[in-house]
Amino acid sequence: MADYVTVANLALSLIGENDQLRDPDEDSAPARAVRAVWDRVRRAVLRDHPWNFAIERRTLPALNEAVIGFTHAFLLPTGCLRFLEILEPLDIRDTYQIENGRILANAAGPIAVRYVADRTDVSTWDDLFIDAFAAKLAHQIADRITGDLDRQDAMEKIYSRRLSSATATDARENPPIPHEDSDWLLARFGT
Repeated sequence: MADYVTVANLALSLIGENDQLRDPDEDSAPARAVRAVWDRVRRAVLRDHPWNFAIERRTLPALNEAVIGFTHAFLLPTGCLRFLEILEPLDIRDTYQIENGRILANAAGPIAVRYVADRTDVSTWDDLFIDAFAAKLAHQIADRITGDLDRQDAMEKIYSRRLSSATATDARENPPIPHEDSDWLLARFGT
């Protein structure tokens, strides 16, 4: 099971840093560099793919506010990093908008949604996500620690490869989600 120090040390090893962290709160240049970008990099990598370990489903009640062009608004769940879809009601799956932390729709609610949630507990992270995250973290701290822009570019390429491999594996773990044809498809191609 991974923890903060293990993942930080993976990133530091990728850039060739010999000083390894022993404590997340230590006062060293590598520890400060990691702490400075950890949360932002975590959220960015979680947004890069609908990771199975980070997907949540919630039912949202309608807010009591008027919205121009829509009948109702729904507050995005706390910790929602990437909205994926409206599950119910089916008739609004293609007709909503996301604005200012709210889902705007023509439905009275409640609505059921799927989204990528912010996962801060490293012990819940998938191993392939950890590999991709460590590479992105290494990319972000490489210049600060090594002063080598070529190493930073190399970390970006490693991140891209790891992300591609991880997302392919993650996507194959679930069968495709069947979706009903939208009104546009039905009008265009018939039933």
